[in-house]
Order: sequence, then structure tokens, then C-alpha cells
Amino acid sequence: MDKLKELSKLTKELSVLYVEDSKSLLKQMDQYLSKLFKNVYKASDGHDGLNKYKKHIPDIVLTDLKIPNMDGFEMIKVLKKINPDVKIIIISSLIDTDTLLKAIHIGVSDFIPKPIDKELLSNILLKVSIELNKKDHQIDKVSIEKANNLLSKLAIIGKSNSKVELINHYKGVPIIHEATIISKNDTTVVVHAQHIQTLAIAYEKFTMIENEFLENTIEASLIMIDKHTREITLGNLKESYDSAKSRKQVRLAPDKYFKAVLHSKHKKIDATVLDLSIKSISLLIDKNNLELREQDEVNINLGFKLHHKGGTLIFEDLTRVSTHAAIFKIINKGDKIELVLLYELNKANNELLGKYIIEREIELIKEFKTLNLDKL
Repeated sequence: MDKLKELSKLTKELSVLYVEDSKSLLKQMDQYLSKLFKNVYKASDGHDGLNKYKKHIPDIVLTDLKIPNMDGFEMIKVLKKINPDVKIIIISSLIDTDTLLKAIHIGVSDFIPKPIDKELLSNILLKVSIELNKKDHQIDKVSIEKANNLLSKLAIIGKSNSKVELINHYKGVPIIHEATIISKNDTTVVVHAQHIQTLAIAYEKFTMIENEFLENTIEASLIMIDKHTREITLGNLKESYDSAKSRKQVRLAPDKYFKAVLHSKHKKIDATVLDLSIKSISLLIDKNNLELREQDEVNINLGFKLHHKGGTLIFEDLTRVSTHAAIFKIINKGDKIELVLLYELNKANNELLGKYIIEREIELIKEFKTLNLDKL
């Protein structure tokens, strides 16, 4: 079915409120929306938009952020208090990464940059309208259990009111948002996710899919991202028995100044740190240093800089933590060996390393915000 025809079919009994202070744009959008929706309500400022919503309780709200009397974010916060389930789409020229994160936090359904792309607008309205039309459709748990493959299971979920969660990580920082299943064929499934999640999937080239009706997490490879419609095609689905969301500690990639030195049997071993948490660390060492076995105990010295502002550092300049550790796992990586160590830090060292991990997480979040989908 043609997308516009499908959209018209879904919106013919729905109502929409459009809040915009530009008279010309208000007029243009009124003409477009009136062809789709049963009722179209218009407002030119935040107070007017709020009053129109209270009076008519429309199904969907489209709003700019920079509007008079009450800005878009303030209006959205009040709307969400009135109806937490209201579908809100921001249409604005102010959509930078910080704005996106703020909007996601308060529950905005999606974002459209100005000037308005009608195809993108149609795709987002289609996604939101599908969600609204699925309100009374209960998921068939028995059908999911009987489905003979993962794509069929996701298709059943896609036909219900149940969303899936997409789970990714940026250098250890968890990025988790809900997504809508749009369609599937014999080998792939297409989902629509928040812009932030799309960035994370483009970076990792895969995602983890979870839903309360799935027995296990599904790992899916990225096939394609349509940057115009923000639709994500995923394939090569397989079950994973370890949910990345269930990590008890944040496990991050350190900065380039983080140092680690092992001491075992009077031998000093320099190591590259792959990632670390408050309880464990993964190290890469040369294969010729493999005199160690799983369960062996070693001493480890960690060096890191708190409040680092740049410049050249040597190990003696760093904040240092020393502790005993047990080798939990040894993984062969060609001419290198990955060691996973577990440790219990004393109170002072726990506070120091914990402080570093918090600072590093903030640093990575800022770094993630600078990612550009076109360059991934």
C-alpha cells in the first residue's frame, strides 16, 4: 500500500494540533494536515496551544519550540502532565543534539527539522498513527512462542501495541530507547528509532533488541539506515543469552592517559586497557607474557588523571591505585592475549577509581553528542 494512502487510512479518525507562530507556515500546514486528519486545530503561541489542547484533546501535537508567551518545551511539559501518553512531534530549526536529548527526556515522539520535508513528516506521522491505532490490540503471546523464527516473532510484536527496546553502547556508555517495528521480509526487519539511538547503531553497526514477550535478547546487524526517513534495516538476527542492559557496573573504555601495569612472579608486564569498571578490567598483553593461568592472582597498578585538561603525562603524574586481582578469563587474540581481571578495592581506591569512571562517562557522553550520522 502507498504510504500516503496508508497514512490517510490511519489518520481519518484522528485529530491534530499544530502550534506555530509563522502565519504562512501555519496556513501551508493546515492545507496539508486537513487532507489527512478528521480535525485540525491551530495555535500561534504556547498559551493558545495549551488552551486548544485542553479544549479538544487532540491525538497528536505538532509544535515549534520557539513560540511566544510560553516556549515549546514549557508547553510540552504541561501537556505531558495533562496526558502522559500524548504524541508530540517537534518541528523546529533548533534541533541540535542537546535539544534532542532534552526532548527525549520529556517524552517527545519525534523531531522534524525546518524547512519541513513532507516525506519525513509523512513517515513520522505514519509511525505515530500506527501506534495510536494499535491501542486496543493485545499482543498474542502464544503466537510469539509458536513462531518458528525471530523475524516472525518481531512481526507479531510489530502488529501489536508492544514496542521493542534497542540497546547499544558508545565506548561502554549505555544508550537505550524504544523503537517501533515498521515492517519485515524474509531476511530483515525495519524499525524506526530515536535519532540518538540511530547514531549509536550507526556507530556500533549492530543493536540488541529486547521485549517483554521475547524469551531472549536478539542481536541484529545493521544492514542500512535511510537517513531521509530514519528507518533502520536490521538483519542476521540471532539470540543472545546475556542482556547487555543487565550489567551491574558501568564498564567504559578509558582515555588515552589511563595506564595499567601487572606484576606477577617478579615480572613487570605493561598492558593496554580495553575497558574497566569498579570491579573488573580487561587488558591486552603480548602473547609471550602468557605465563599466567585463569584463577592466578596478580598485583595490578592503575594510573589515571582526574580533572585532566590535556597535555603530556607520565605515569608518575597520575593518580595511582594498586590492588590484588584474580584472572577471571584468558582470551586468545592472535599475537595478543586479553585478560579479564576481577578485584575488590579498598574504600580509598574505590572512591578514586569511581570518581574517574564518573568523569569518563560524562566525557564520553559529550563525545557521543558530536557524532555525525553522515560520517559513520
